[in-house]
Amino acid sequence: MRGVIGKRELVELGLSPDLWAGGAKRKRTTRPTPKTKERECASCSEILSKDTFPRLAACTHEPDTCKQCLEMWVETQLNIANWDRIACPSEGCSQLLSHDSLKDQVAEELYNRFDELSARSALRDIPNFRFCLASGCTSGQIHDSGIEGNIFRCAACGFRVCTIHDIAFHEGETCEQYDERRRQEAERRQQLKDEDKASVNTVERVSKRCPRCETKIQKNGDCDHMTCSRCRHEFYWRCFAPHRGPQGIFTIGNSAHTSSCRHHTRNLPQ
Repeated sequence: MRGVIGKRELVELGLSPDLWAGGAKRKRTTRPTPKTKERECASCSEILSKDTFPRLAACTHEPDTCKQCLEMWVETQLNIANWDRIACPSEGCSQLLSHDSLKDQVAEELYNRFDELSARSALRDIPNFRFCLASGCTSGQIHDSGIEGNIFRCAACGFRVCTIHDIAFHEGETCEQYDERRRQEAERRQQLKDEDKASVNTVERVSKRCPRCETKIQKNGDCDHMTCSRCRHEFYWRCFAPHRGPQGIFTIGNSAHTSSCRHHTRNLPQ
């Protein structure tokens, strides 16, 4: 069944879980017999009067989805921007729902949403038709840039739009000036990114982690004898050999360095 939706799906879609057709608000009755005037909803499995099952104009089968489940199905499809591909929720039926199918069968507010989306889609197919970009304005009109220039002015609210960039008009700037400013801003952003990257690379190059506590330490002089400011561990900068302890440089000398270190005993000039 295509239209089965649970409480979790309703919450994910931003809808109240009270809309769940399978909730406890309806009292379950016994299953209908062929002679009763009731039937079971294929979506919520509730036993309801046949009068609560809308008959859709485009479908030839017996209706098996109650009005509440149908409305929930339509609302879900509208919320996921699938308004023009809303199919009948009945299993095995792929008939797309039209204006005639939904009118008088779902709540007026829901039908009006469907109708508005349909109308806006039709208007978009009209050459040179543009919708106003102002927040809260749903108006639109035909604008021929070849005749009226690149400034769209909404006849309803007066909001101005640059038709070249499809944004609120850039006051005080020509399109060329706007493009140049945006280019310079983009270059500056890239420059800052490059500087940040170079700074990180520099830090990585001149800093190492303490071999004991892993605090990052930056070398700021020529001496390779380092002391961690956090744990006070003393070590040699180039090979991390410890200065103190039974295996430290102060105890056993240059042989404490790693064998590849230039200060290891075997690597010193003889």
